[in-house]
Amino acid sequence: EYDYSNGTRGQANWGNLRQEWRACSSGRMQSPVDIQSEELQPVCSLKLLQTRYKPTNATLTNLDHDIALEFGDSSSGSLIIDGTLYRVSEYHIHAPSEHTVNGKHLAVEGHLVHRSEDNRLAVVAVMYTIGSEDDPFIDQVEHFLPELSGEQDVQVVDPSLLNVGGKRFFRYVGSLTSPPCTEQVTWSVLRRVNKLFP
Repeated sequence: EYDYSNGTRGQANWGNLRQEWRACSSGRMQSPVDIQSEELQPVCSLKLLQTRYKPTNATLTNLDHDIALEFGDSSSGSLIIDGTLYRVSEYHIHAPSEHTVNGKHLAVEGHLVHRSEDNRLAVVAVMYTIGSEDDPFIDQVEHFLPELSGEQDVQVVDPSLLNVGGKRFFRYVGSLTSPPCTEQVTWSVLRRVNKLFP
């Protein structure tokens, strides 16, 4: 129903395609954003990203505009932000990155999506460049990617291999990066950049 072209279904027109997608055009807290790293100030009151992930069954899906890895059940783990527990639900892979850093896209961006019991969203963004090492998390599903056309069961995937815990991240409140562009999403964009082997 939507795409990333310059045409009538492209990003500039998402808010006009459906009434429930209006935030894509008129929202005031839309993501992605450009992170100007030199202009940011450290915030000491931000707590560590507290994560508890476990290996779980997952399904990989080619959605045409991105690749989604959906975790099988709520036992796959969680993230705590400001005392609220968010359960991990899926991981999306976007190429090139959606967020930019100092005006530049990186090769790939992964979004680890979490939901709270009251349906609030928290997303941890992981940036990637092309390098000589392979990312251990992506390595679990990489061999499925070249021929992926629909859905593929990938057996057990371990989200903890993303290694997203810690205190070095950019935090802001924004939106989903695709329709319906829902706002009030808590974003944590990791400062660390991972490497992917081409």
